[in-house]
Amino acid sequence: MNNPSIPLSCYIRTLNEEARIGSVVEKVVEIGGEVIVVDCGSTDRTKEIAEAAGAKVVERKWKGNGFQKRMGEEAASNDWMLDLDADELLSPELQKEIRGLFENGEPEPGIYALRLVTVPPVPKGTVWHRCNIDHRNKLYHKSVVRMPAHAAWDQLKVPPGTRPKRLKGALLHYSFRDIAHQMAKANNGSSVRANETKLKRKGFLALRILFGFPFYFGKKYFKQQMFRAGLQRRGGHPRIYRRGRQNHARSAAGVRAGAGERRFNRRRLRPSFNNRKTPPSQFSLLDSLSNNPTCNLLSGTCVRTFRKILVWNT
Repeated sequence: MNNPSIPLSCYIRTLNEEARIGSVVEKVVEIGGEVIVVDCGSTDRTKEIAEAAGAKVVERKWKGNGFQKRMGEEAASNDWMLDLDADELLSPELQKEIRGLFENGEPEPGIYALRLVTVPPVPKGTVWHRCNIDHRNKLYHKSVVRMPAHAAWDQLKVPPGTRPKRLKGALLHYSFRDIAHQMAKANNGSSVRANETKLKRKGFLALRILFGFPFYFGKKYFKQQMFRAGLQRRGGHPRIYRRGRQNHARSAAGVRAGAGERRFNRRRLRPSFNNRKTPPSQFSLLDSLSNNPTCNLLSGTCVRTFRKILVWNT
């Protein structure tokens, strides 16, 4: 059952997103928010599904990343904006937090960063709560900042003196269906930035070629701890745990998450097995790299980084 409406408008850019758009819209409608779908020519049932879920559909020809989001802002009837993509889903915890912000009326104008958590396609039920975490400024007031009217850039530029606050709930990001999809997204992004942004000087490019690849690989692998997503058991799936009240990565073995008071136990990093009677088999790094599609995302990250270097983009 939906809650009473709140002064919040969410905009979502779409193009042939019939498989996911319904769930994305429903999660926002459940907290009482307005949903604006900015569609740029879908040929599937995206528009019909979005409208049935409670969204207002605005058809606009594709002008570029930032321009499409700006159209969503202009079509909204509220000043508080929630920027979502068609592969991002509000978790129950995040729904509760956002709803709580408007419990006593509109909060003071500002910017809130949401915790973006990747949900890989395999193994089923896995959520990367402890690796590849990113915080994106996606909840904001239009009097403080607006989306850039730009063909390539579509992220907020935080004004000087403004410090975004962070929400704890997860924004679940179903960012790729498989490795081919991940690579296609990287290729498209690098091409857009190459065509729509000013190229760097050749001297700077030379430095990027020498040092950019190891820097970005190290950032992904160590700082964002992508190595945690690389374990796999023959015939079974790894589990990735998080601190918190709810565990979105339950295995079929049925291990329950802590209730919030329980301290995080590092021993839980050991993979679980769908059949408890099955003896654990040995892990090998080679198996991890060659057989686990979640670990193979690192390959996509590396190629994406190298393409960024070649097109001289930041």
